[in-house]
Amino acid sequence: MEKQPIDSYTVIHALYGFLAHKSGLTDAEILALAVLYEILEPAIIDQMRQGRNPLKWNHEGRGNIAVDILAAWLGARLAR
Repeated sequence: MEKQPIDSYTVIHALYGFLAHKSGLTDAEILALAVLYEILEPAIIDQMRQGRNPLKWNHEGRGNIAVDILAAWLGARLAR
């Protein structure tokens, strides 16, 4: 089942972009880190799950991944 493109974590991705820009990262660096995080996120969540973390996570859909990356970029734009 495809998860919703926009979820409660979308705001966190936008905040990352905003703070990353304020810290001096370029747009290319912000986007590269956002993409890298989305690639690594399933492994991070799996590690949390193996550590008996009570959170349940069913992997994100492609739409949510795209929106999270876009949110990081928009956060950077808002920081200008």
